[in-house]
Amino acid sequence: LSSGYKACNFCIKEYCESAGGEVITAHIPFPLRSSEEIIDGVRKAIRQNPGKLRFAYIDHITSQPSVLVPVKEIVQICKEEGGIEEIAIDGAHALGIIPE
Repeated sequence: LSSGYKACNFCIKEYCESAGGEVITAHIPFPLRSSEEIIDGVRKAIRQNPGKLRFAYIDHITSQPSVLVPVKEIVQICKEEGGIEEIAIDGAHALGIIPE
């Protein structure tokens, strides 16, 4: 996601480039009107890169601005529409914020 935690994004970018790959980022517009815009951004990135995606990294809550990301829906989309099985969710900012 374009709103991802910058330090994590940098690490993923470095790893992908060292392995001969590239990072594809789902653009998330701000100000955000609904979580559906996040889902649409992920779907668009998947559809524009058929067969190229191997791994997904998702923030559960973005650090700036603070937005709750619909990870359950995004994981399902990544698996069903992108064929992505390797998915990492950064939940550090979600602890204590999400009740269950």
